[in-house]
Amino acid sequence: MADRVKLLKAEIRRLRSPLMELRMKDKIVPMFENEMKKRYGKTVPVKRITKELFHINKKIFIINSKDSIPANILSVLIFRCHEKLQITQG
Repeated sequence: MADRVKLLKAEIRRLRSPLMELRMKDKIVPMFENEMKKRYGKTVPVKRITKELFHINKKIFIINSKDSIPANILSVLIFRCHEKLQITQG
């Protein structure tokens, strides 16, 4: 039984290694770009807001859970409010 626990712990450590993390820009963003192209027949750019936070036409937001989900959602809300302020002030 102890050997199984050791093997399981080693497998969990391997899966949690930084090399196994799903990178937003390399993996998730291209999936969204491909799906948008399939649906609309044209390239719809996915733009970076900051770090690993992205948006599509300021309507679809791609966030991750790294750091903090609430902090990432707050960053998106600040981005949206800032964009609205720029539009209404201009």
